[in-house]
Amino acid sequence: MLLSKVLPYRIKSEIPIFCKPISLFLTMWLIMLLSLQMHVTVYSYPDIGLALLLFFCSVCSLVAGYLIVRMAYKLDTAEVPNRPFYQVAVKPLRRAEWILIAVITAILLANFVAYGPPPLLSVLGATTLNYVEYGKLKQLLNAAAMTLTVAASLEPSRRRKILIYSLTFLSMVAYATRGFLLIMLAQAFFVFSLQAKTSKRKLYIVALSTLAAAALLSNLIGNGRAESTTEAFVAFFGITSTYAKWPMTTLWFLSYISSPISNMCWIVRSYHVTGPSSIFLGPLLPAFWAPESLESQYLGSPFIIDGVHTYLAKYYLSLWYFGVVLINLLWGGIAAFLTHHDRLIRKTLTSAVLLAAFVFIFFADFLTTLHTVMELAALALIERSTILPIALDATASSDAHPALAR
Repeated sequence: MLLSKVLPYRIKSEIPIFCKPISLFLTMWLIMLLSLQMHVTVYSYPDIGLALLLFFCSVCSLVAGYLIVRMAYKLDTAEVPNRPFYQVAVKPLRRAEWILIAVITAILLANFVAYGPPPLLSVLGATTLNYVEYGKLKQLLNAAAMTLTVAASLEPSRRRKILIYSLTFLSMVAYATRGFLLIMLAQAFFVFSLQAKTSKRKLYIVALSTLAAAALLSNLIGNGRAESTTEAFVAFFGITSTYAKWPMTTLWFLSYISSPISNMCWIVRSYHVTGPSSIFLGPLLPAFWAPESLESQYLGSPFIIDGVHTYLAKYYLSLWYFGVVLINLLWGGIAAFLTHHDRLIRKTLTSAVLLAAFVFIFFADFLTTLHTVMELAALALIERSTILPIALDATASSDAHPALAR
């Protein structure tokens, strides 16, 4: 079997704070609350009190979920072997890469034949459909591209890794899928942070640089869409005169963070939940089976703009405040799962996906969606077949493990 060189796991103390799920959760909520208080748009919910109530319910539920899972783990007496090193089985990794490349290429070619040039080429004057109408099997395409990007972090060949990143990046940009592109970049950043053998200070610099680059790239893609000129953007979001002259990149960032929590508050205030429903299951279904999307429904208030309402909306609409409690219990359980037995550094691929989902709670729920479920399942299989832990005593001599003699 072709193996990579022996690599050390990151030390737990070297994990930066932005790779810790509870810290991420609290940070994103703080950003939501601060952005709401800025009242960037004329539609912004005027009272912070309701947002604070949602925050309080969410944090208490998260902590409860975390403690429940931690207490359950205390009953587990099995010891985790000391495995500070690992190798990558290159052959099964590349087999998975080729399968994902084939899936991505097939979907891109099929959509090109059926729908013509992708939306990106509209900036060059080509006649194309917009990013919403263009293409089929986009759930599978997004899942395959994100899975390939994250899995490629294990690739020992730098040239092959660059080619893979180029393919996945261009496939996202070509379809002008700004949201999924940002998720993919977040996942790539987290897997890099969990694997890289560099100081935390450098990682914080990389984090700030990545955030700035993501904002600029998103603004560029947004401006490339025919309907997203600066004037149309300001009018659509109802940007107040105080902020209307601010740079477009800053406005995009502020409005896309403040609008979802504002929308969520308007929903809680205006929408009357009449009984339990299965709305929250919609994103788990293939697009051709999924029910009517939330953004196409009237949710009780004319002040709701865009189609995003934080990660809480579909659970509140399905189960009222019980839904808010249940989804945060789940997030708390995931936080406990990731931090138990050092899974963050032993299972970096799946951990990166879950950490990225924590980041985007301000926007929508990316945990219980079909593309995330497919990606997590695929990456779990790749981790199991390609990451080979090495016990500490096996590194004592090259005779104990032939790869160490290379």
